Amino acid sequence: MTGRVANWLFAGRVGDLRAQAGSEIFRSLVRGIGDGGDIQTSGIHDFSDVVISDFIGRGRRCVAFAARIGDRDLVAKVYHRRAIARHQYQYGGSLAKYEYERNKVFHGVPEFTACSVAPIGFLSSQRVEVFLQERVFGEKLRSFLRACSDESCDKLLAELRSVLERANRAGLFDLDLHPSNIIVRQSGDGTARPVLFDFNKVPYHVRPPNPLFECLVNLGMAGSRSRDHRHLKRFCRS
Repeated sequence: MTGRVANWLFAGRVGDLRAQAGSEIFRSLVRGIGDGGDIQTSGIHDFSDVVISDFIGRGRRCVAFAARIGDRDLVAKVYHRRAIARHQYQYGGSLAKYEYERNKVFHGVPEFTACSVAPIGFLSSQRVEVFLQERVFGEKLRSFLRACSDESCDKLLAELRSVLERANRAGLFDLDLHPSNIIVRQSGDGTARPVLFDFNKVPYHVRPPNPLFECLVNLGMAGSRSRDHRHLKRFCRS
């Protein structure tokens, strides 16, 4: 039995099981919401057209699945119930809707369209929240910085710094520039470009997460640009 299981695993069946389980989970979520939940959708007409193809990973706020609508590659973020409840308690409203709208604002600025994924739609109820966005293929920033040359690293960080400065001038702050939240995509000329895809964090200067940070904001010791530039400095040191 052990050898048979090992052969089965190495044959790639795990990916198939993940895809099947993910599709069934997603379909059951949509059915459950449709049976009496409060549905809010935007960007697509029917969530039942979404096909889950694989499990991508699990984060602090959601589980991510690779998905498709027709020939379009997407990511389906299914938020943890704790993240939904926390967002509702601290900020009010739907977490999926919040990320959709924040992603839409950023992606809608012409100069940032190429450096951010496109939002597709969201579905929200009291029990379940799902956000769909374009899937971009590339390498996470963390692993890229570990393996790239000094020249490539300097060029990418300069590009990221330019994105941040332009975003701040456009009134967009607190982009949550964590190395796991940035995909590095190779453009047609071979240049590495940063792409942002995580937009579910409420800016700290808008809604401080705790009394200490609120005090720092009120004293002028922390502002709208503070967290972004602190993250960028960490990348430069690494």
